[in-house]
Parts: sequence; structure tokens; C-alpha cells
Amino acid sequence: MPRRHPHDSLRNTTGITMNKDLSAALRSVGAVLALTGALTAQSTSRASVDSIGGEADAASVRAAVSGYDLATSTSGRYVVFSSTATNLVSPSTSGTRQVYWKDRVTGAVVLVSANLGGGEGNAASDRPVVSADGNIVAFESAATDLVSGTFSGAVQVYVRDIAGASTSLASVGTGGGEPNAACVFPAVSADGNVVACHSRATDLVAGRTGTLHPIYARHRGRSETAP
Repeated sequence: MPRRHPHDSLRNTTGITMNKDLSAALRSVGAVLALTGALTAQSTSRASVDSIGGEADAASVRAAVSGYDLATSTSGRYVVFSSTATNLVSPSTSGTRQVYWKDRVTGAVVLVSANLGGGEGNAASDRPVVSADGNIVAFESAATDLVSGTFSGAVQVYVRDIAGASTSLASVGTGGGEPNAACVFPAVSADGNVVACHSRATDLVAGRTGTLHPIYARHRGRSETAP
């Protein structure tokens, strides 16, 4: 029997080919090189700044970006994030984590987690997500003064309409107010009409029992919630 060549696994009738592992590795390298080229052709700008570009005086985290803006041909024109900075908007905030919206084209910064009077909410807000057009921001908050009604301080999910400067409760119980447990980790559809969250509440939909942690979706236009 002829001796097997060490590289026979790389040969076929048309010549030398790569085995699956090597081929996958090279494809990965190619992908990284392509990505690197795309990134080096772009620029980086800081989003967690005030309206005139001043640096935030504390950490900013958990950012999300909008989709493609036809009016300005800008991808990711709007950025939302949470921050403990006190100097992103005027009047200054207390240092409690709040949610902000940034327009990368105009430089405008908006306090998303605003209370009924327009100031910061009275407890922490976090984990913002934004619709494709940048107008609808969903976020979670333990604040009790973002909308009218009585709240316990349990984390709930809210929606802020940037253009309308209005906030509504997304995690609505069957009674129309706060549900009987926290709602967390919001998500929003591209058109901003549907907001989803995790919750152990038993009164987000009728007939709910048990201690599981399911996902619920709220259709804002129809005021309907479904698991």
C-alpha cells in the first residue's frame, strides 16, 4: 500500500482543497478583515455628551440606536442610553441613573425618564430601547412619578413619545394601573407600536397563574397585552 501523504486530506481531483476546519477559519479571517475595513472607513463620535458636546461627568451605559433616517441619510441618528451623569441636560440632575435620548445630527439631548413636571424621575431608570424612527423609547423605571396614578416603586416598563413629550405605562395591569409584580427588560418593535417585557405579574392578562417569568407584548395602539 502506498504511503499516505500528510496533506492528502487537502487534495481532490482538481488539486489541493481546504478541509472544513481550515476553510471555516479562513472564512472567519476574511470576515474579520472585511469588518475591519468597514470600520476603518467610518468615524467614531461620543453620544453621551450634552447639547454642546461637553463630556458627561459620570458613567453612561446600555446604549441603543435607531434605524436609518431618510431625511438626513443617517444610520443610527438617534441614540438612547442610561447615565448617572448630572450635566447632560439643564437643569442638572441628581446623579440617580436616568435615561436620555441624543440626536447625533442636531446635538439635542432629551431627558427621557422625565416626571410629570418635566424633571427627573424620583428613582432610577434604565435599559432603554428605541424605535427605528427614534421617536418611541421604551425603558424600565422604579420611579413613581413618571405618569399619573399610584405606584409602589416596583420596576415597571414605560414608553416615552419624544415628539409628543409624553410618557405612558406600558406594563399595564388588567385593572388599568400598575401590575402586581415588576416588569423588566423592555423591547420595542421597529414601528414603536409593540412593547415587550419580562414579568412575573399575574394580572397583565386575564387568567394568568403560576410563578414563571414569561414575556408579554403590549400593543400600544390597541391597548392590548398578550403573553
